[in-house]
Amino acid sequence: MPLTYCHFCHQQYCAKNPTDTPMVDELFQNLSTDSKFKRPSLEIELRERRPTDPFGQLPLEIAQQICMFLPGDSLKALAQASLSVQMITQDNSFWKRFMQWDMPWLWEFQTLQNQKDVNYKSLYLWLNKMTTPRYGMDDLNLMGVANRRRVWGVCEQLASRYNKTTGQAPAEAMKWGRD
Repeated sequence: MPLTYCHFCHQQYCAKNPTDTPMVDELFQNLSTDSKFKRPSLEIELRERRPTDPFGQLPLEIAQQICMFLPGDSLKALAQASLSVQMITQDNSFWKRFMQWDMPWLWEFQTLQNQKDVNYKSLYLWLNKMTTPRYGMDDLNLMGVANRRRVWGVCEQLASRYNKTTGQAPAEAMKWGRD
């Protein structure tokens, strides 16, 4: 469906079919060859340093779980403020798990599971920016994904309210097997 309505010119993502994402699969298939998403051959070694912030006093598993529950922007800010959190977020597998948790609406991510050289932090930061629904969005390849993200967020809000009124346990703990 072509979107040429004048009053929709800068809000096309709101009307884009959330399952019409022809370029996303191709994008994910080519990630390991795209230089901006390749894992660096050298990583900054922070393990020698001894952080003194409060997160450094926690067992690693607890600090990781705290990080997993933060929104992406908050996690980035905390990693800048805390050396302990920065060390936790150096791990590529952390970002892979974080993407699974923070982007449940990105089901194409499952096709990416077998790619080894992908820098998941770079991929997460790029996808988070490119799929954030915003006025004037013009990337047609990701517009459907942005609308899916928007709809998913509204559904999560509705589910939360519904669960409160019915007294049912929230389904958030069931997302991607995270308990």
